[in-house]
Amino acid sequence: MLRNCEEIVKRGEFLGQGLYGAAYLIDGLVYKIMHRQHEVDSYTDPNRIARIWNEFFTNAYAGKLSHLAKARPLILNDGKWVLITPFVEGKIPDASNYDRSILSKELQKMGRYMQDNSHENVRIVQGMVVPIDFDMVVWTKRKQSAGSDSAIKFLGLGKTIKKLNSNTQTRNHTKRF
Repeated sequence: MLRNCEEIVKRGEFLGQGLYGAAYLIDGLVYKIMHRQHEVDSYTDPNRIARIWNEFFTNAYAGKLSHLAKARPLILNDGKWVLITPFVEGKIPDASNYDRSILSKELQKMGRYMQDNSHENVRIVQGMVVPIDFDMVVWTKRKQSAGSDSAIKFLGLGKTIKKLNSNTQTRNHTKRF
């Protein structure tokens, strides 16, 4: 078991880095060391990123890549967060003809959108376009929890909630101008 970031850097093969972290390959696993350890936000929270990774690989393309749904966060002995994911073997799409809409449609089915959907952040696996960097995968709209949905249906508040949401959107829209 790796104890700290220095061990990851020393033992790992550097794969690349972005705004939120640097990735290293060790024994078939990718260890992403988060850059901003002291200010974890929604983009750098390894718990959130692991949850979205696992959701995508469990559900996308009818679950054909569910064996990759094994992301997990880890706090090392030095107190730093890392995200551990399987290494995704695949082809890097050519930048000149990468069709972003293919992945966008698959993410849309889950109510998600990838803000940095570029050829560098995806791989083609068995003909399927998949993200390998989930930091900037976000909801396309606010989503209720399953518990909230059940309560709304049970109490018969569906129309009321829709009306409140549309009024709030109108008010918020008006405030901006």
